[in-house]
Parts: sequence; structure tokens; C-alpha cells
Amino acid sequence: MKTLTLSVLASCLFLVHALPTSITAPSTGLPGYACSVPSGSTYTQVEYVENLCGSGLQPYYLVVNPEDSLWACLQVDGFVYDKVQASTACSLTGSAIQYHLRKPVDLLWSCGPGTYNGFVYDDVYDGGFCSLDNQGLEGRDPFYRIREPVDGLASCAQITGFVHTQVWNAPACALGGSYTMYTLKKPVDGLWACGPGTYNGYSYDDVVMSNNCVFGEEAPYYHLREPVPGVWVCNPPSGFPYSQERTVDTCEVGAEGTQYLLS
Repeated sequence: MKTLTLSVLASCLFLVHALPTSITAPSTGLPGYACSVPSGSTYTQVEYVENLCGSGLQPYYLVVNPEDSLWACLQVDGFVYDKVQASTACSLTGSAIQYHLRKPVDLLWSCGPGTYNGFVYDDVYDGGFCSLDNQGLEGRDPFYRIREPVDGLASCAQITGFVHTQVWNAPACALGGSYTMYTLKKPVDGLWACGPGTYNGYSYDDVVMSNNCVFGEEAPYYHLREPVPGVWVCNPPSGFPYSQERTVDTCEVGAEGTQYLLS
């Protein structure tokens, strides 16, 4: 009986020190360890594993789905982060940066402006939360108050799906100075805006010079039109048919241009 017990113990020790190659990483059922981190996921721990993810020692990740307030080793699309820390869990060779993930919501303070997640921002200050070198040292890192873009919002950034109708210099938008702030507007037929609307699927039928669009100078100001049959526009959308043309003095500032009757 004593010999049998020692044999079993020896077998267990062999399994601990040399993982068999027949073991495979889980492909479903996150969280779980895997040989790589799939897109849209992150990881919270990395370890060496032998002869499992390739020949010799290779990294083996504890893969998880991102969620609000998770400390994660990778940033993930659809999330921002509001602080960082050094963690040995994220690196095989020492400590590395770890991110406190947050689901972006209106009025959240974040280490990024939120624009890559469909948000904008309306305030920024020196936080000192967003990098390892400056952690806790106030006055080093920009910290943004992110906003969900809505009609009429005063924003420090422009974003697809909105035009802007007014600008001004705002100290709230920059560290140690001022930066342009915009009044965001949802494009609608008949709105005057600081762009021709083409990147939002609109056209225009009139343009004048205005001091609304560039701080301290005049710039073109456009009368937006929704491109529908029967409307005269200066810039028909690509592929949109038109039936007539006419020369007008409203499509260019100080010069004649062509309008098109959409059909």
C-alpha cells in the first residue's frame, strides 16, 4: 500500500510540472483561460504555461467579458476608463498598467474624451488619474467629463450625426488655455449650420458669410435642405437624380453657381 501511494504522488507531481499537450484552452464559456484574447474581450491575469499554447513556455490569459468597474489589463471598445494602477497580474515580466473600465454614460468623468464611443465632452481638468507616471500628482493628466450628444448641447468636440451652429472660445475645453466649443444641432431641413451637411446626408441651397462658425472671423454658413424630390439644392447627393439645372447667386459666396432640382 505504501508503494502505491508514492506512485500516485509521483504521477501528480509530473502533471503539475509538465502540462500534457492534450489539454486545450476553452473556446466558449468566458471567463476562462485561453492562449489569446479574442476581440471584444479583455484579461485580468496572465501566466506562463508549458507546451499548451505552443512549444515551450507561452502566455496563458484569464479572459473575461468587459463590464463596468472591472480592473482589466486591456482597454476594450465600448468602454472608457477612469483610473489606472500598476499590476503584476497583467505582465509576465514585472508590473504593467491596469485599467479601471467604465461603461460610458452622460456626465461620467473619464481618462478619454469619449468620442471613439459616440460621446463628446464639455469639460476637462488636470486629474492625475490616467497614467502610472503621474498617478496622484494633480495637474498632469487630462480628465474629461463626457456627454451624450443631444440637440443643443455645448460640446468641446464635433461628432458624426450632428452639425454645429455656433462656436466660441472656452477655457473648459483645454488645459492651460482655451479651445473651441460648439453648439451641436441635429441636422433638419431649413437649419442654418456651419457646414454644408453632406457628411450627414443633407444638402444646402444657400450660403452666406457669418461670424458664427470660426472664432474671430467670418466663414461660410449654410442653409441645409433635406434631399427629397422637388427640392432645389447646390450639391445633389451622389447618385441622387435631378431633372433641371439653374444658375443662382446663392450657392457660392460672391459668385454664381448651379442649383439642381432633385427628382
